[in-house]
Amino acid sequence: MTDTTLLGPPALGERDFAFLQELIMRVAGIHLTPQKKSLIEGRLAKRLRHYGMREYAPYVAVLRDADATSDEVRELINAVTTNKTSFFREEHHFHYLRDEVFPSFSGKSLRIWCAASSTGEEPYSIAMTARDARVNVEIVASDIDTNVLATARAGVYREDRVADLSLDLQRRHFLRGSGDKAGFYRVRPELQSMIDFQRVNLIEGGWPAGAPFDVIFCRNVIIYFNRETQDKLFRRFAERMVPGGSMIIGHSENLSWLSDLYEPMGKTVYRRRGGEPRRSSLVRTGSVPAVTAKAPLPPATPVMRIEAGGVHASKAAMEIRTVLGSCVAACVYDPALRIGGMNHFMLPSGESSDRPARYGVHAMELLINQVMKLGGERSRLRAKVFGGASVIKALKSGADVGRKNSEFIRAFLAAERIPIEAEQLGGEYPLEVRFHTGTTRARVRAIIDRSADIFRSEQRVVVLPPKPAPITTDDLDSVLF
Repeated sequence: MTDTTLLGPPALGERDFAFLQELIMRVAGIHLTPQKKSLIEGRLAKRLRHYGMREYAPYVAVLRDADATSDEVRELINAVTTNKTSFFREEHHFHYLRDEVFPSFSGKSLRIWCAASSTGEEPYSIAMTARDARVNVEIVASDIDTNVLATARAGVYREDRVADLSLDLQRRHFLRGSGDKAGFYRVRPELQSMIDFQRVNLIEGGWPAGAPFDVIFCRNVIIYFNRETQDKLFRRFAERMVPGGSMIIGHSENLSWLSDLYEPMGKTVYRRRGGEPRRSSLVRTGSVPAVTAKAPLPPATPVMRIEAGGVHASKAAMEIRTVLGSCVAACVYDPALRIGGMNHFMLPSGESSDRPARYGVHAMELLINQVMKLGGERSRLRAKVFGGASVIKALKSGADVGRKNSEFIRAFLAAERIPIEAEQLGGEYPLEVRFHTGTTRARVRAIIDRSADIFRSEQRVVVLPPKPAPITTDDLDSVLF
């Protein structure tokens, strides 16, 4: 008679495996092929022992009855995820940080997201590189696995995990254990303080908040997702990066199918493209009626005046002013944090080496990025847009500049999914616009008696460096938006 107590659990049934495939895909975005069935059987053996079960079917029944956010589903994801890592794994990526990225941020702070941090070796390697280069960085390290995050936060590693590091690195960045801690090394507190560890499920909401990232590490992650999930994930990453930022992936991965967003730099480093609006179906927003009022704005100090080609954003309360003819000014802001700014552009697109923000395609990217760098949340951004008057009926090309600028700003904001909360576009007269970042309100005043001057100024500004137009205060009653 066979002693069944010596046998391992029977094979995972096809129906139960299909359920686990669907559950893991839905919760974590991880695509399990049929070839991974034996791997999952081995990974789940620990959970069976936890419950004292001898078969997979009762354990799967527990999962069928569990909510997707339950502790057991979380333990399932912990069990099936792979957490192979080491300090300075794929060392050329850290050389790239040291030699290419950090020198361009001398004296500035930059944000780095380690999006699959595992037990912490990767973010601590980033921190060591930054500390040795004396660069001010903010590092966010995230993982879906709560167990490996606990290890990463503790920052304690066995001697064999740090053995490949030079003695100099060990001395400067680790504390060696003694007594009952002999054989262990702990990351120095000053290194730990550079990293914010967070649990993040990449296919869900709740990504790290704050300004966009200058560098994102997402190494050896693509291989666990199908192409549809990969596409959604890396398009969303692009939204959380500054144009020109670095996306660093694993040695066997590539982003060749996303060439509209990422430019290869070699050795699995990609540069986030910038300067052009996202290509997507445009949904024109409805007309937003102006709200007239006579209530005065609170005092605004200081006051910043911008001209054609100007972009300015502020975290502190201030008033930004400009005068528009056929040009357009966009006021973009985070209404929750009261962070906002204004730009002033002449034409939808074009090239200018000395002042690219004369053109809407560049001015909008610059303004959005400035607001986000100050802490604005991309998903909360709102806009108010003004200008585009028929002050210049036609240039040599015969184009209606005001109309084209108005069409551009509506299309751009629709593509970027930034709602327009107020607008005053078109008309015949120039406008003075005053935007208060602390209240996110804008006061708009028509300037009737200066149309000819602004006409001549805007004709010159197309080919010559723009000069600021004087702001008058005694024409028509203003409109408060």
